[in-house]
Amino acid sequence: KWSSRIYKNIFIKQFPTRTLTVNQLKAYLDNLETTERFVPDVLLVDYPDLFKIEKQDFRLGLSQLYQDLRGIAVERNLACLVVSQSNREGSGAKWVALEHQAEHYGKAQDADCVVTYSQTEAEHKYGLARLYVAGGRNDEDKVCVVITQQYATGQYVVDSNLMIGPYFENLDTEIS
Repeated sequence: KWSSRIYKNIFIKQFPTRTLTVNQLKAYLDNLETTERFVPDVLLVDYPDLFKIEKQDFRLGLSQLYQDLRGIAVERNLACLVVSQSNREGSGAKWVALEHQAEHYGKAQDADCVVTYSQTEAEHKYGLARLYVAGGRNDEDKVCVVITQQYATGQYVVDSNLMIGPYFENLDTEIS
């Protein structure tokens, strides 16, 4: 069957850069429910900063967009996962934190949970990275998980473990 459905329970849809609005996204979700009888449990948006946003006040528009996406999640009772980027300072930081968000700090203020991805050169060499819960509205935060990765075989997370003990010191010892 020719359609945007990849599997029985996954749809992947691409929109041209800077053309999608929140109302168009809602219409698309309504259409999925009507024509495909598909009601998602999870909505993954990569990446909201590329939605159509008025240039007159881009930062306020961006903040409103993230709030609207959270509103869709609440209204439709689904998890909404969005991807964003860090600022220049964050690109060289050992730990990517809330203050390293690109463009507008308000993106994280309205989020229920913020998870950052960090990787040093040493971690890259060994196929490691860290996921850090930088902010959690109703859950524990300031928790870090070390993940192993195999990008060459298409595996983002092969294994994971809670980061404890002298992690960086041991990692540096292994490199020497």
